[in-house]
Amino acid sequence: MRQRRSRGGAGRALTASSLTAVFATIVLLLGLPAYAGNVYYSVGTETAALYSFTGSAAAGVMTLDTPAANRIGVGDEVRVGAAADRYYITGRNSATEFTIQNSAANGGT
Repeated sequence: MRQRRSRGGAGRALTASSLTAVFATIVLLLGLPAYAGNVYYSVGTETAALYSFTGSAAAGVMTLDTPAANRIGVGDEVRVGAAADRYYITGRNSATEFTIQNSAANGGT
C-alpha cells in the first residue's frame, strides 16, 4: 500500500504577508468595507487602572498632568468622563503626551 504525502499548507508557519492576504480575502468574500488604517491592541493583562490622575485631550493628542508609567502605551484603552468614552493610544510621544484615536464605542472609527 502506498502512502500519500500531503502537499498542502499543513504545518507551514503563517507570515504577516500571508495573514494579510487571508484577511483581505475574508473581507472581499464577506463584502465588508476595507480598513486602511492601523489597528492597535494592548497585550497587557492588568485589569486595574494604570493611570488615575488628570489630563486633557484635543485633536487626537492626550496630555497627562503627571508622567505615566513606561508600561502605558500603544494599544492601551483610555476611558474619559462619567460616560466612560473610550479612546485608544496609537503613539507615545513622551511620558505625558500620547496620540489617541476615537473608539467605535463612542461612534468613532
